[in-house]
Amino acid sequence: MILPTSLKYSDNSLYIVYSTINIDEFNKNKYYDDCHHEEANIYTNDSKIDAYPAFFIFHKSRCGSLLLTEMITQKQDMIVFSEPHIINQCLSLDIEHKLKVKLLLTIITAFCNECNKFNKEAVFKFSSYCLQYIDMFNIFQTTKKIYITHDTLEVLKSNLINPTNEIRNNRI
Repeated sequence: MILPTSLKYSDNSLYIVYSTINIDEFNKNKYYDDCHHEEANIYTNDSKIDAYPAFFIFHKSRCGSLLLTEMITQKQDMIVFSEPHIINQCLSLDIEHKLKVKLLLTIITAFCNECNKFNKEAVFKFSSYCLQYIDMFNIFQTTKKIYITHDTLEVLKSNLINPTNEIRNNRI
């Protein structure tokens, strides 16, 4: 599979970096993970949409979203992209909203079109950071959105007891 893995700036232009992912390795654990890429080619992609994501999973941290993700990975016809870094990169860019939406559309479309080649549906589990941008994902009108939450006080306690890397590094 050739999937978008990151964004790169060069000569005042923004490029999507695509990486080759071994499909057999991917089918074993069904998680998208940056450590699986073998090579990267840089180019822009304005391809048409052949497939849409089956689901978007948004969540409050420490709420059971990993459990749902693991359950979905049991379906042979779905691939779960769990918190792809490139989505966070895109959403955190300081660029015009219209351009950000187009970039998001291009990135997610690339994932879905690649899954479609293998007769699989794409499911995206986003980091809790992405929840603030949930309205941007309305460009995918046929995609179902799942929101998972948990008692806020319990989430705060859990993050204080065992903080995530983002909290430890003051990145949120």
